[in-house]
Amino acid sequence: MKRLTAIILSLFILSGFAGCGKSAVTETSKGESQEAASAQEKQPPANQPQSETNGSDELVSVKLSTHPAPHSLPTFAAMEKGWYEEAGLDVTNTNYIGGPPQMEALPGGAWSMGIAGISAAITGALNYDLRIVGFSIWDDPPHCIFAREDNPIYQAGNGHFPNNPEIYGTADLYKGITILATKGTVAHLNILEMLKAIGLEENDVNIVHMEIPAAFQAFRAGEGDAMCTWSTYTYEAEKEGWKAISSAEAVGLHMPSPFLASDDIVKNDPESVQKYMNVAVAATQWVNDPANLDEMAEIYYNVCLDEGVKTTLEDCSRSIQSHSAPTVEEMEEMLAVGEDGLNGYQRVVGTIMDLYIDIGAYTEEQKQKVLDSIDVTYLEKAIENYKASS
Repeated sequence: MKRLTAIILSLFILSGFAGCGKSAVTETSKGESQEAASAQEKQPPANQPQSETNGSDELVSVKLSTHPAPHSLPTFAAMEKGWYEEAGLDVTNTNYIGGPPQMEALPGGAWSMGIAGISAAITGALNYDLRIVGFSIWDDPPHCIFAREDNPIYQAGNGHFPNNPEIYGTADLYKGITILATKGTVAHLNILEMLKAIGLEENDVNIVHMEIPAAFQAFRAGEGDAMCTWSTYTYEAEKEGWKAISSAEAVGLHMPSPFLASDDIVKNDPESVQKYMNVAVAATQWVNDPANLDEMAEIYYNVCLDEGVKTTLEDCSRSIQSHSAPTVEEMEEMLAVGEDGLNGYQRVVGTIMDLYIDIGAYTEEQKQKVLDSIDVTYLEKAIENYKASS
């Protein structure tokens, strides 16, 4: 299976040519890491065929962006395996600790394609004409809200809200508490959905804006009554003995992580967008394959180490296993337009926008602008290329 997947990936990526933290950021270049590798490491495994050349010695330079989080696994795998180079792209990737600084860097040309959580993608679509061109790995499994074990909310137990029995505490116990979280992200949305589920509003609590790594350290030092986590920080919180009082799963929040492309690159270099999506579809399927779990965990663990994210190889493996990405078949099904005039990608994003509209964060007009930003033409072609090569 592994050898077959490698062959399909190699053929598929090449077919695209015929068809067309420590700080807020850390830049990495696959070319630089390859130069530092030993000659033996540069060689593909014995069971993986050598890649053919694309007929051109020149690679197109593009700037990508990711987070040190599971939704960025396809990019990490593709960089490590050299699939972007095989597709004709010379990529430089910038890791952002969260969505807000990632979006703020977009107008300055720091990146042109990437992956982010849905809240950041919405911000980018509304403020910077960012395009949503597909979905990466579903983002919700590790999104939790933690409290210390002696907190009255946890001590009250769960089951007090019939429609959301996994949420702990009572509404009165939440009033006035301080929650450490990164505003403007899916962590913020997770809080809002929890409050909605228990009959409260945002102004009933005090949300203190902190990036998740800083929030983790502050909470450990005794600040705040609760904090939001994502990615491997959820497993670190469990090791601290903290208790999850709510989660995305508890409130039924299913969150996509979009593949993104800037308006500029879509207009001026659509061929590179297509190559990027060719790799994205192939890499996503590779990540989904259980046979690649150990290798993907090692790649992810090294990224976390480089970014100063405290974790273990075991937690990285656990994180990968708890996540999933749409299969090619599911991607294709979501391309279909329903009676409401929306395709599946627009429908999922529209549901998230409705949640924001319910709390007064956005308007129906803004929802339409976000839906209009969803362009699945590159994804559709990438799926065709993948299926033709398999």
